[in-house]
Amino acid sequence: MNRRLERGYRLVVDEGVPHDLEALEKARLAKTGALSTSPRFLFVHRAKKRFAWVEARGVELLHAQGPAADEATTQPTTKPCASEAAALRERDALVATLMAKGYELDTFGAKDAPKKRATKPLAVNDEIERAVAEDPYDDGAWAVLEDWILQQDDPRAELVRLAKANQPGVERQVLAAALPQLLGPKHAAVSRVIGLIQWRAGYIVECYYTKQGRGADAAAERFYEAPAARLIRKLDFELEPLARLATHLALIAKAPCRHALRHVEVLWSPDRQHTSLDTNALAAITKLTSLKIRSPTSVLQGSATLATLRDLTVAVATRDTLASWCAQTFPALQRLVLRFEDRSPARLVDELAPLLDGKMTPALERLHVIVKSRETTDALTAATNDCALRPRLRELIISPWD
Repeated sequence: MNRRLERGYRLVVDEGVPHDLEALEKARLAKTGALSTSPRFLFVHRAKKRFAWVEARGVELLHAQGPAADEATTQPTTKPCASEAAALRERDALVATLMAKGYELDTFGAKDAPKKRATKPLAVNDEIERAVAEDPYDDGAWAVLEDWILQQDDPRAELVRLAKANQPGVERQVLAAALPQLLGPKHAAVSRVIGLIQWRAGYIVECYYTKQGRGADAAAERFYEAPAARLIRKLDFELEPLARLATHLALIAKAPCRHALRHVEVLWSPDRQHTSLDTNALAAITKLTSLKIRSPTSVLQGSATLATLRDLTVAVATRDTLASWCAQTFPALQRLVLRFEDRSPARLVDELAPLLDGKMTPALERLHVIVKSRETTDALTAATNDCALRPRLRELIISPWD
């Protein structure tokens, strides 16, 4: 460089020196010792060529003082204080003392606050998600979605990599940290109402909806709106009151998961109030193939045909309960399980007439009727031997309760 200067070159920019004054002052201040997020005040006494700096860091007062030449090597002393407020008072008193002795404030500053890493939004590919929803049990379709997530460096990419590497412990930790994005800002409330979750690539594919009570409807709404709930294929419910099932079905009918959901099961509930289920909401679950409602108080309302349903389990408490289901035609139904409470044999045969004539379930192959008594079992067995439905059945089971 000296030779170039001798030949007439002029130094315009020295890349070894910070270009802006603020950076230069921050660099000088940092030489006095590791900075914290608390401000440090550096003083100089120009006549005596001395320095001093002071910092209130939490409940401690840090102070260093000495010759200007030793500014970068002098170790500070630390004085414990009773509180953060006390440390600030001690700092201000020391600053006043230094200034009274002729020290001047040269610079001040603190360690830069760590920059928050911008959270990358979850990517959405409607076309690939539709392909998965067409068959949510197809590993090939899921593999395409996972590869796309990896290509996008989506926040779920790490979950995909850990799953492929078979590292479930680390995967659970990463998943827990990702819940605010996967389940939304109210992820804690949503997490409280679901359990037994099966995840894949940051999506919930199966889960058990169990908790009810205050705020349950709001939590349900947030759940079905969550990015992680877009490709659910199986939902199990434990609901009390059972009327909440209608709320869930109405939410599902508007949610993205309505195209992927295949199985809905409602476990037994002690609730004895009738629950009306809207066939329009059920029909909006476009590929629903299995519906099992073990509580005996659900009735159907509406005229929409449940065209994709192949497996149905219904518990029957009253004549109205059964009549509402028998009023529907199930063109794809292949398996039907009916569980009856108290019924006389003659009454039960009469109530089952719409089913036994074969028009309600033209594709039915398996019928299982569960009744309370052996007498009712025998009467129903005799009635079904000559019914129009019998010849097409591959399996007919009429049994008493266990």
